[in-house]
Amino acid sequence: MDGKIKRGKILNAQGKNDDHGAVSLTTDPTPKGHGLPNGCEITDQQDEAFGYVIKINEKKYCADHTAYRIQIIPDGLNLIPAIQYYKNNLLLLRTLAATAFFPLGDAKDPKNRPLVDSLVLNPHFLGKGRTWWYCMHDVPETKVVAVAGRIAGTEKYKNLTKPEILVQLKALSQT
Repeated sequence: MDGKIKRGKILNAQGKNDDHGAVSLTTDPTPKGHGLPNGCEITDQQDEAFGYVIKINEKKYCADHTAYRIQIIPDGLNLIPAIQYYKNNLLLLRTLAATAFFPLGDAKDPKNRPLVDSLVLNPHFLGKGRTWWYCMHDVPETKVVAVAGRIAGTEKYKNLTKPEILVQLKALSQT
């Protein structure tokens, strides 16, 4: 973790990459509907969209961004709700929220387009966007109060002890 949770890429209200980035956070207890890849096998076309993959026995997999949940203390952080961040472009927020239900880039698949389009055009739809927050700077590790790992084969999480976290980080660094 290098002493902090580092900012990643986000889109600004004009739909361009924000030069400064942010740490994306949510108050939602579940990973579904946030656009998080789940470690599944992916196609060559999806590989092009991701730009990074894990290869095992000639098969390609996306990284699993749902394996852990990190709980932080938000006090003193520069947090902005996504609804406020995109207040001048709610169409973009609805688009991000609709396509987040298809984390493998499948929102462009012709069979999914009618659903995505209907969600985007619905002025009341915000999907999980209501639970999204951006921290406009890195989050220091002193703000982390708990790390939970997903229980294999389930959508449930278990809080990990510091020794368990260190063992898992070591295992991840060796892959």
